[in-house]
Amino acid sequence: MQLLRERLKDAEEQRYGQAVYIGDRLVFDKEKFDKLDEEVSIIDPDTYELVYVNEYMQKSYGFSDAYSWAGEKCYKLLSGLDRPCD
Repeated sequence: MQLLRERLKDAEEQRYGQAVYIGDRLVFDKEKFDKLDEEVSIIDPDTYELVYVNEYMQKSYGFSDAYSWAGEKCYKLLSGLDRPCD
């Protein structure tokens, strides 16, 4: 979190991408990523849970529906591991 705060502060000071920041959040245009022909996922770095998986990745991994992956641990679902890799 500290690193994220520092980067955000630096970005605000340099006025980089002012339009993509709303308070302490980044704007995520889900529709653009949903239809992208590449695998895209967002994973919570603290819990390793999948937060977002686009349609292309869902098909690549054979997920049965849009939310069969929700809350699953990325290391288990994507790599078949019982714990995060070192």
